[in-house]
Amino acid sequence: MAKKQLKTRRVLQNRIKELIARKERIERRKLTYKVIEQETGISSQSIENWLMDKGVYIGRPQIEIFCEYFDCDISDLFILVEGAEEDEPASYSFRLKKMFA
Repeated sequence: MAKKQLKTRRVLQNRIKELIARKERIERRKLTYKVIEQETGISSQSIENWLMDKGVYIGRPQIEIFCEYFDCDISDLFILVEGAEEDEPASYSFRLKKMFA
């Protein structure tokens, strides 16, 4: 029996770690999840889940808050990458249709 050939798809991944590191360098201070929670109003658990790419839903208000907080555009928050296979669960990535539906 022939093996099923899997297609690769592009998946959306967040760049929150890079943005935190950049903000830490610019402001010369350590940013914990708690600090970010206090400054943005977004729970530290949500921040951690998003940071760990656990496939959590991030809505438009949170995206706007992060863009303002990190002084960036939406294109700085996310990147499309190749490599996830069709049958592979998307639990470690975000799907555009889920976020912007």
